[in-house]
Amino acid sequence: KLQLQYQQQKQYLFKFLDNENGELCNSYPNLIVVPKRLKDEEITSIKQFRSRQRIPVLSYGFKNTKKNNQITTLWRCAQCLSGILSRNLQDEQLFKYIGQTSKQNINVHIYDARPQINALVNRVQGKGYENTDYYDNCQLIFLGIHNIHKMRYSYIEMQKATREIDQKQYLINIQLTSWLEHIQGIFSGINRIVNSLIQGINVVVHCSDGWDRTAQLVSLSQILIDPYYRTIKGFQSLVDKEWICFGHQFFHRLGHGQKNIEGEFSPIFIQFLDCVHQIILQFPLSFEFNQIFLVDIAFHLYSCKFGNFLCNNYQQMKYNQVFEETDSLWVFLNNQKEKYLNPFYLNGVIDDILIVDISINNFKVWEQYFFCYHKELLDKYNIFQDKCKFNQQIFNLFIFIFNKRDNIYELHTQQIQQNQRLSKEIMQKNKQLEDFERMKKQNKELIEIVKIYENILDQQNLNFNDIQKYKSELEKFANKIKQNQLQEEYEIIEKKQ
Repeated sequence: KLQLQYQQQKQYLFKFLDNENGELCNSYPNLIVVPKRLKDEEITSIKQFRSRQRIPVLSYGFKNTKKNNQITTLWRCAQCLSGILSRNLQDEQLFKYIGQTSKQNINVHIYDARPQINALVNRVQGKGYENTDYYDNCQLIFLGIHNIHKMRYSYIEMQKATREIDQKQYLINIQLTSWLEHIQGIFSGINRIVNSLIQGINVVVHCSDGWDRTAQLVSLSQILIDPYYRTIKGFQSLVDKEWICFGHQFFHRLGHGQKNIEGEFSPIFIQFLDCVHQIILQFPLSFEFNQIFLVDIAFHLYSCKFGNFLCNNYQQMKYNQVFEETDSLWVFLNNQKEKYLNPFYLNGVIDDILIVDISINNFKVWEQYFFCYHKELLDKYNIFQDKCKFNQQIFNLFIFIFNKRDNIYELHTQQIQQNQRLSKEIMQKNKQLEDFERMKKQNKELIEIVKIYENILDQQNLNFNDIQKYKSELEKFANKIKQNQLQEEYEIIEKKQ
C-alpha cells in the first residue's frame, strides 16, 4: 500500500487515481498516487499543462527520522508547457499540496535534470520549466545532465575504446568518450536530491518527458536512501516501478527490430546499471547482489528472450499481452539466485543512507560489461564462484572482526584513558622528584651552615652551659630539617645570626 498516514493529523495525505486504460496518461501505470486534496477538475487542467500528460505523481515516500518522522516525498513528472508567459493555477496549487508535509520555508525542491540552456530553448518552443515567482515556497535547480543523443554518442565511443586492439591510446580514448564524466554528472544530481530529502524537503524531478533522466535520478536516489532496493527483490521491484510501469521507452531506446535506430536509440538503462555498479564499488557491503546480476540484466536487455523490456510502457505491455505470452526475466534470474549473491553483504549493519563520493577518480570503467568478452580479464580469482572457499574464509573472518568491533573500540578507549592517566602520574612523579632534588640541595646547604655555626661556637669563649644550649638547639634544628620544616628554621638561624 502506498497510502501514508500522517500521525499527527490522523488522516491520509494521498490517494490513488485509477489509470487502468491509460485515460489519465497512456505512459503511466494502472494506479498512480497524488495528494488527497487534489480535485478531479484540477487534474484535468494539469494534464494539459504537462508534456505527454505526465502530471506530478508520487514515486517514493518515507518517514524521515532526522526530522521527527515527518513524511518526506519524492515525485516525478514531465516538463511543463509554460512557454514564455503562460502559467497554470492548478499546477501551482498541486505543488502547494506536495509541500504540505514539510516544515521548511522552502518545502519543495524542483530538480530539472536538463542543462539550463536546453530548458530555455524548450521554453521558446512552448515548453519549458516552472517559474518560481508563481510557485510558492519552491526552488528550481538545474542539474545539467545531457540528453539521449549526447549519451548515445558517448556510449558508442566507449564501445569503440574498450574494443580497440591497440591499447596504447586506451586511457586517452576512454577520457575522450566523456562516459565517466556523464556518470559523475548524474551522481552530482543524485547527491543533491538525497540531501534535500534528508533535510525534510520534498522533491519533484523531471527532464523533458520524464522517462529517461528522470527515471535514472529517482531510482538511484531510492537505492541510496532505502536498503530494500539494494536487495535482489527490491531492485527488481524498483525496475518494474520506475522504468517499466512509468514508461521508459525500452522499445525505442534499445532499438528492437528497428532498421534506423539513430533517432531514439540511447543507452539510458545501461547507464543506470553502470551507476549501480559504481555504487557497489564504493559500498561493497551494502548490496545483496553482485555485478554478475547487473551484467546478466544488461545482456537480456537485447536478447529478447523475456518480455520485461520489449515495450515502451505498461499500457503497451497490456495491449500486446506481454504478461500472458512471454516469460519474466526475474523468474529466470531468481531460479539461479545463488549465482548473484554478494558474499560480503551485511544486511542491516551498514548505514541506511549512502552518499556517493563524486570525485572523478572514484568512477571506474565497468569492466564486467564493457570487457564482457575478455574473459581472461574478469574474475581471475573466482571471487564470485558459488562455493569459493577463499571467499567464505575471508567473509567469516570479516564477520568475526566486525562483530568484535564494539569490544575493540571499548578496549581502545580504555587504553587511551589509561595512557592519559599514566602520563599525568609520570608528570606528577617528575615534579615530586624535582622538588625532592631541590630540597635535598637546600638541606645540604643548611647542614653546611650548621657546621659553620658549630665551629664558631666551639671557638668562642663561652661557658659550658651556653655551648650546650646552642648545640641542643642546633640538633633540634637539624632534625627538623630532615622533616622538611626548612623555611621556619631558616628564619630562626637568621635571627640567631
